[in-house]
Amino acid sequence: MTEPDSFGQELLTRFPACHVTPGGEVWVPHADAVAAVDLAQELGLQLLGMEGFLVGETGVYPSMSRITDYSTPRFVGNPYDDAKALLTGDWAEIPDDLHGDAEGKYLIDLVVAS
Repeated sequence: MTEPDSFGQELLTRFPACHVTPGGEVWVPHADAVAAVDLAQELGLQLLGMEGFLVGETGVYPSMSRITDYSTPRFVGNPYDDAKALLTGDWAEIPDDLHGDAEGKYLIDLVVAS
């Protein structure tokens, strides 16, 4: 298992219910995601995108409707504000485009860069 980077370590410290992938990515519970976006901004990290997943006993289920990319030149605006608006708006509920067997915790992967 790969160890999380410094942002991932900070997420684990502040939000103990995070999920760590074998690759060292740290996924934040949806309930903590707005605070995690604020943390990324406070630390001066670039928010490149977000993805939503359900993670449970039977597997990891990505949601195709819970993917956003702020790294493209087509995106105009503030990614932090947009992310928080999505998380409290369209992304507030567990997605309904998942596999029929999907169950578990609703988690958000924040993709950041220094």
